[in-house]
Amino acid sequence: MKNIPLDVGQQESSPGSPLGPALCPPLGPLGQKIYAKLHESLAPLGMHLRDDSHHHIGHAGNPDGKGETHFLLHMTAEKFRGLSRVQRQRLVHAVLAQEMAGPLHALSMQLYAPDEAGEQKIPQ
Repeated sequence: MKNIPLDVGQQESSPGSPLGPALCPPLGPLGQKIYAKLHESLAPLGMHLRDDSHHHIGHAGNPDGKGETHFLLHMTAEKFRGLSRVQRQRLVHAVLAQEMAGPLHALSMQLYAPDEAGEQKIPQ
């Protein structure tokens, strides 16, 4: 079984990104809070959280591209075993209820149980 590394630092943007080979920005205060809450509540075996707000300039709460409003999450956790995709997403939303009601506008999620390691599409 291959675990996704815990990842909160800068990394290269995804292929096809308007940023090209540029680095995605490191997590700001909201991203760090989201990461900490998910890590504490769900004890992931692997987690990747990326702030994609720079791709959503002009969207809700992010008129100038400087807000932390849009995130991409890839996570593998034992707590997801036996849960449907919707149940997994509801679990994450429950953990992040305060953020979802406030500054967080969008959270794209890929959530896996440990036995689904072969299905993981880890962003590059």
